[in-house]
Amino acid sequence: MKILDRYVGGTVVGSFLVALAALLAVFSVINLTQEMKDIGSGSYGAGTALLFVALTLPNEAYELFPAAALLGAVLGLGSLATHAELVAMAASGLSRERLVRSVLGAAFGLMVAAVLLGELVAAPLAIRARSSRSVAVSGGAILSTAHGVWARDGSTFVNIRTPRHESALGEIYMYQLDANRRLVQVTYARGASYAQGGWRLEDLVESRLGDRAVTTERVPVREWSTSLRPAELRVLFMPPEELSLGDLYRSIRSLGERGESARRHEMAFWRRIGRPLMTGLMVLVGIPFVLSAPRGVALGTRMVVAALAGVGFEMASTTLGQVGLVYAVPPLVIVAIPALVALAAFLLLMRRTYW
Repeated sequence: MKILDRYVGGTVVGSFLVALAALLAVFSVINLTQEMKDIGSGSYGAGTALLFVALTLPNEAYELFPAAALLGAVLGLGSLATHAELVAMAASGLSRERLVRSVLGAAFGLMVAAVLLGELVAAPLAIRARSSRSVAVSGGAILSTAHGVWARDGSTFVNIRTPRHESALGEIYMYQLDANRRLVQVTYARGASYAQGGWRLEDLVESRLGDRAVTTERVPVREWSTSLRPAELRVLFMPPEELSLGDLYRSIRSLGERGESARRHEMAFWRRIGRPLMTGLMVLVGIPFVLSAPRGVALGTRMVVAALAGVGFEMASTTLGQVGLVYAVPPLVIVAIPALVALAAFLLLMRRTYW
């Protein structure tokens, strides 16, 4: 039986890799097309765009793991069913429960691979990609990091920690240098809002560094004359969905200590935890997806249906997450709903299998 376990598991994993490669090819073209609109901004050219897409490819793969898991399971088990290998296994005494156990081994392996890919490969490369892109698009004036955006505005270096919404920023630090590149003033603003073509800083604390003393002044509101625009900053911030669990946890703590909303980061945190679980569940859903289909259904038809189901499920999960953010639904609930739906689909479809 162990030989059959390895054979079935290896078939599912191999088919998963094929499915993942196919999905990545499609989404890479889509991502590259989206990047084309920024070519010509600063020093951002075709080569930089290709590098950005290549560096974000592991994160794209991580996001596509559940869809590829379903498609791979259907492709692998469907090929076994098409060549009557599943029938031969059943005739030799392989039970349905044993088949599920064999596939579970593959599912567990893919779950571990998802964790390693997401934390050790995808997140670091995504940060590097965003940083390189921000420098190129801004002509070297802006750097995007996991902890906010750094921008140069004349002789002042600005660190913006968090975007609040379309035209509002939070936690802004400004470091002003003199002609000799010495630090002469540090300004902290709790927030900034953009209206009528200009920025307004709120709750400022200004510290001026003299030769012998430091003077501090508190200012409620002040206009901020800068060339930075909301649309420019918004696209350069690191999306929470591309951060590692460690970075997300630190961001959530930092936002909570400052009394700011961390719902988007919390949603990204729980979705990142739940993605390996969804990958395993999608592999299991592929079992009754094949065994409950009529015997005469072609493998190509099963693949198309599985691809539509996997991508559609991922789109529905993303939409559900956005709805949860709007209506302040607990992130853990939003992440648990797709997992429960996948588990229910597996249990219900298993009752209709011909095994």
